[in-house]
Amino acid sequence: MRRLPYVTTIAIALAYARRQSFVVGGDRYFVLFDDAMISMRYGRNLTSGHGLAYNTAGHAVEGFTNPLWTLWMSVLNLAPLPLRLASLMVVLSGLVILLVNLYLVERIARLLSPESGLAVTIAVWLTALCGPVLMWTVLGMEVGLVSLVTLLGVFLCLRWIESGATADMWWLAVVIALSTTVRPDVTVAAFVIAFYAAWRSPPERRRVAFIVFIGAVVLALVAQTLVRLAYYGEPLPNTYYLKVSGISLQARLRRGLLHLVAEGIQHLYAPVLLAVAWLLTRRAGRRGAGLLLLIVAAQLAYSVYVGGDSYDGGEAGSRYIAAVLPCLAIVAALGVDALRFVSGRARTAFAALGLLSLPAVMLLRAANVQPGVNSQLGPSARDPALLRILLPLVLLGAVLAALWSRRSSWPLVVLAVALVAASSAHHLDGALRQPSGAAAFDQRMTRYALALRSATDREATIATGAAGELGYFTERQIVDLLGYTDDHIAHLAPTGGAFIPGHNKFDVSYSIGVLRPDVIAGTFPRQSEAVRAQIIGYGYEEIGTQLFVRRDSTRVDRDALRAFVADPTSGALILSR
Repeated sequence: MRRLPYVTTIAIALAYARRQSFVVGGDRYFVLFDDAMISMRYGRNLTSGHGLAYNTAGHAVEGFTNPLWTLWMSVLNLAPLPLRLASLMVVLSGLVILLVNLYLVERIARLLSPESGLAVTIAVWLTALCGPVLMWTVLGMEVGLVSLVTLLGVFLCLRWIESGATADMWWLAVVIALSTTVRPDVTVAAFVIAFYAAWRSPPERRRVAFIVFIGAVVLALVAQTLVRLAYYGEPLPNTYYLKVSGISLQARLRRGLLHLVAEGIQHLYAPVLLAVAWLLTRRAGRRGAGLLLLIVAAQLAYSVYVGGDSYDGGEAGSRYIAAVLPCLAIVAALGVDALRFVSGRARTAFAALGLLSLPAVMLLRAANVQPGVNSQLGPSARDPALLRILLPLVLLGAVLAALWSRRSSWPLVVLAVALVAASSAHHLDGALRQPSGAAAFDQRMTRYALALRSATDREATIATGAAGELGYFTERQIVDLLGYTDDHIAHLAPTGGAFIPGHNKFDVSYSIGVLRPDVIAGTFPRQSEAVRAQIIGYGYEEIGTQLFVRRDSTRVDRDALRAFVADPTSGALILSR
């Protein structure tokens, strides 16, 4: 039984990875999420001797926000594999990360509730069935690694508080400093862990602990800034200027709050309800669980502050919030365990909370609330009526039955796992039965990239608003219309329209009129007839929907592109490469 959650995670991850792959001309291709493929291109260019840059020509721009993950991708790109299989190495390493996360959750739960195997079992199962973490990690994003370094920091923090050993203090300092290199926003959790560890240190060592822990995080940030200034000439990643610079705080907070509500409906309702049970009882692991809740609260606040992620509302949910769901799962497990010991009045209060909140959640799910979803990927599929309406009712019955069950612990295990599985059921169901919205988009863009590679020579430049698969598989110079890898676009003022992080800045006159790409493959997120006319006015002919070729370019086989547009799934053009 102890190994079953690990086996379950392996089975789900491999099934999802299989659904992401596809066959072109008899060859199987493995692809990642578009943003992950941008990091893969940086990693491949680094191992090819072109430096940590997206394009091999021109000055380098830091178009990624996951330095350690990108460097790890560069290591994986050293494997003697064709482009079509390189992403599989990332998927397999992500699977290892998911298993390590389960192990860390198990260890932390044992530290917080050493007398209860039930809490440990529930915590591991909740993590094993956490759809957002599973999906983002298998899609090649750094979410699983963010969870890993956060959980490792929590584990070392609790062990330092318990032992006071100097070795534990230095290990913790190294881990929280290193964690900031995974993503800059992990700094939020790193500071929470650092302050908590110093505050809970013995009084005689508290001053030293503050200096060591806070100093480690600060020194790591200073070192990264100096390296960034020396290599890229900017103190912050290019994506910061793209997503935050020039965006009003009001716009960010409004979108961030809307998406936090949507995320609560989709993923957070069940674990938060169970965590409330712990708050009402304050039993085992009170202080350690408090650290976990502080990390979750700080990350939620950060997500609101920056306006959420550009892909919030998609099938996998928020990347920022997903990374701390294992922390929330541990507290939820403690809450379920605590329900065995509470009084009848407390059980009644908890049941009432579930009864009052569940109808609102059911109605909002039925309405498929998805504010401001990125139009590129589309909203997640609507839940079947069973998952959307009937399953929550069945689970509510399980809640009520389990709350009054005192003879066995297993109803509580079933309750907790079923509640959180319901939060992820519609995501995992859609992902495993058919390619999800992101996977379908990535497969389509990979076919597009292979066709463009066949129809252009090596000197051609391609402009696109989806720089992942198109950049990695074409191996051509790319004009990034959205500015992730273009510092000119990133520093512009945002355009009008709904705020979607990373999708509010573009400049037709610069990207097309000045840079003059040979091909425009997918134009702007809000292309209008005026934009289309402007592109044509710059000397481009329209080959297909959002596909233009510069009239005087000799680097493009127009007939081949027209053939691909007529039948993009035939593979004939791709096979001619």
